[in-house]
Amino acid sequence: MPPDPARPTLISSGFAALAGGLGFFALLASSWYSYLLFHTLVELFTILIAFLVFALVWNTRRMLDNQYLLFLGISFLFSGALVLAHTLAYQGMDFFPGDDTDLSTQMWIAFRYVFSISFLLAPFFINRKVNINRVLAAYGAVTMVLAGTIFWGIFPSCYRDGLGMTPFKIFSEYAVSAILIAALVLLILKRGAFDRGIFLLLSGSVAASVFSALSYTQHVIVIGAAAMAGHFFELIANYLIYRAVVVAGLVEPTSILFRNLKQSEARIRDSEERYRSLVELSLDAIVVQSEGVYRYVNPAGVKLFGAASAGELINRKVLDLTPQGFREAIALRISRVQEGVVLPLMQSQILRIDGRSVDVESTETGAIYEGRPAVQSFIRDITERKQAAEKIEHLASFPKLNPSPVFEVNARGKITFMNEATAALLARLGCEENAGVLFPPDMQALLEDLESTDIARIAYREVAIGTATLAESISLIKDLQVARFYATDISDRKRAEAALRKANEGLEARVQERTAALKSALDTLQGEIRERIGREQELRRVYEMLRNTLESINEGFFTLDREWRFTYLNSRAQNFFQRSAALLLNAKTIMLPAAIPGSDRGSVTRQKA
Repeated sequence: MPPDPARPTLISSGFAALAGGLGFFALLASSWYSYLLFHTLVELFTILIAFLVFALVWNTRRMLDNQYLLFLGISFLFSGALVLAHTLAYQGMDFFPGDDTDLSTQMWIAFRYVFSISFLLAPFFINRKVNINRVLAAYGAVTMVLAGTIFWGIFPSCYRDGLGMTPFKIFSEYAVSAILIAALVLLILKRGAFDRGIFLLLSGSVAASVFSALSYTQHVIVIGAAAMAGHFFELIANYLIYRAVVVAGLVEPTSILFRNLKQSEARIRDSEERYRSLVELSLDAIVVQSEGVYRYVNPAGVKLFGAASAGELINRKVLDLTPQGFREAIALRISRVQEGVVLPLMQSQILRIDGRSVDVESTETGAIYEGRPAVQSFIRDITERKQAAEKIEHLASFPKLNPSPVFEVNARGKITFMNEATAALLARLGCEENAGVLFPPDMQALLEDLESTDIARIAYREVAIGTATLAESISLIKDLQVARFYATDISDRKRAEAALRKANEGLEARVQERTAALKSALDTLQGEIRERIGREQELRRVYEMLRNTLESINEGFFTLDREWRFTYLNSRAQNFFQRSAALLLNAKTIMLPAAIPGSDRGSVTRQKA
């Protein structure tokens, strides 16, 4: 692998240090011999580097993916031309008539402005396509305008014999320094677009250019220590540009010419690895089919098909693992995907290795696999989902098919669900457009309670709608922020209750009336009873008086009824009949013995007669 230009090997580092030291002393020696020679060598190196950078960038412009370097390389052509003009106009070169020091200094300032502004603008083209023709035209126009103003005497004077550097020249060097510092800041902010070594070399070059500009602000004559320091910093800046662009472009072109391509390839490899990991770890089956057979099956697909390994499925015909009823639809779908048609999800079935069918949902997309057109399918087992959907549908049928009204209201008071019985009730009541009639009067309070309560609770309300009455059981569900109403039409019950209340009221009135009559009769009866008791007591008193009288007489006395039965005998009579009253009472006289001592029956009968 070629060495990294930003990280040279020990030998190349030592050689570079030795060559740099020898070059430094050679230039220093040349300055002792002739400052013109020293100046010319430094500027020629600057010109050489500028033209080399332009040549490299220009010849690789169709492959170069770093627009920063492309813009900067184009600018170096015109920067180099201005430096060349500065060098040829330098005092002692005798290239331009007049041998004017001001002309050389003006060319230098023009170069410094073009150079610094180019570094300032370059970061803006990192993520922007450079229009080469426009950039060439712009720089050509600017260079011609600068050269024209200088030769026509419009450009401000930069050096005056006997006075040295003019204020404009000194200000310009400070301005160039500020521009270069701003360019360095932008470069640092955009450092992610460069290889680390290239970034360090470019940053070092800009920094050296700043020190070069600051050194030029300190000299008064064109020959002096400050001027030499400025040229040495300029030399360092150009060397770093040389290392960053020319050497790197020749030794390791991928670090500068194709860095983005190299990074893109790395990102593609990373993306492929991530994609492969996602495919391998996917919970859904992912298969690739080409020419009607399976070419790839991920682990989830192996499990879905019930295979022991992917080898059992590779090169198996797709339709062989598709139930008969779905083969035509699957074949048509594959052909349409190959034509580039984007199709929605499809529910179908696949056949496992053991022959059992599985409900699946799939989507397909065109792909290239092993250099051949293919179709990539994403397959998901929806057996459990269908079972859950069927269960949900079954559970949902309870409120849907409930013969009583069932509806749901959200926290804003909007009905989000109503079953057919609710719609039928509203239609019967003529309130299809006003479902709010189903709400209880304190609906707002219930909704506020729904938002404030921390637990679910159940409320009960009765709602009268015209002649109808609903009994509503309201379930307030905090987590779902809904109120669910389970209503029952109790209109008939309410009417029956009203009729029952009316009947009860009539019965109560009749009971009260009958009770009053019974109380009156009872009072009358009680009066009669009291009166009868009084008469009976009087009769007993008279009876006792009569009995006592009859018992006190010396004659036997008895009474008979119409059947000639004894009803009373005094003691004398009992003695006469020689029988007790208990034996004689209710006994007929004919049952008496025929002979009674001291008398006979005939006498008794006669006495009775």
